[in-house]
Amino acid sequence: MSGKLKVESGKIIKAKNKEGRMSGGMEVWQLSEGNKAGVCKGYTSPYLYTSKKAFTLAEVLITLGVIGVVFAITMPTLIQNYQKSQTINRLKSAYSLLNNAIEMAKIDNGLNVNEWYMPDAEQAIVSDYFAEHYLIPYLKVIKDDCKAVDRCSISYKQLNGKNVTRNGERVFTLANGTVVSVEAFNSTNLQNDGKFRALLTIFINGLKKNNVMGHDIFRIELGGTSADKNKFLPYYYRPNAEGVYDCSKDSDCEGCFGLIMKQGWKITDDYPW
Repeated sequence: MSGKLKVESGKIIKAKNKEGRMSGGMEVWQLSEGNKAGVCKGYTSPYLYTSKKAFTLAEVLITLGVIGVVFAITMPTLIQNYQKSQTINRLKSAYSLLNNAIEMAKIDNGLNVNEWYMPDAEQAIVSDYFAEHYLIPYLKVIKDDCKAVDRCSISYKQLNGKNVTRNGERVFTLANGTVVSVEAFNSTNLQNDGKFRALLTIFINGLKKNNVMGHDIFRIELGGTSADKNKFLPYYYRPNAEGVYDCSKDSDCEGCFGLIMKQGWKITDDYPW
């Protein structure tokens, strides 16, 4: 089947064949000289084709390579910033819950925490008593993991790589997944003047493997290093002094929470992360 095709003013006009039908089954393109059109056999389209320039494979590969390099450089920083943000949020939540518990306990046991009753007994018994009377009743505890008198142990690492195992403490899990380990004992230490000391180790990510002090674990104490035990404060925290906090890769990092609080609840670039 054959037919004729004309080009007028840049427009393609289909021609009819002898049978009066439109000529199909042919490819048409416009030539650059004059106003002519070429025709070849084989069906693709009865309309005029125009070519478009595409990226070469080399250009695509180079672009992907640049994107990959930028991603590799920025991704570790983004991940670290996210981890720091999550750490601050979880630490704030646990710290708030525990101090709220103390405030509620004051209503039932007296406003002056220094005057609360504590048994004259060994540390394990005192730890259990403090947890059972002044903390657990005022918290949403989903699991009472271990009594101090049962001598259960919990392990973690310090930033210097040293493995630490604690035992003889009361351990329980809060509804938000935070695990709290309670260490309480009678004390006549002048720096911590009062009847007793109560120190808590907070595992903000639960008892997972490879917990690290200063990253996943933080320490607080009633009154910090002061005699005023009416509020939990970070371990080593000195409210009215600059202080030197035990928070470096060469230390046990038990003072890292104090450093975070002093820096306005921020994990700064010089923090041992």
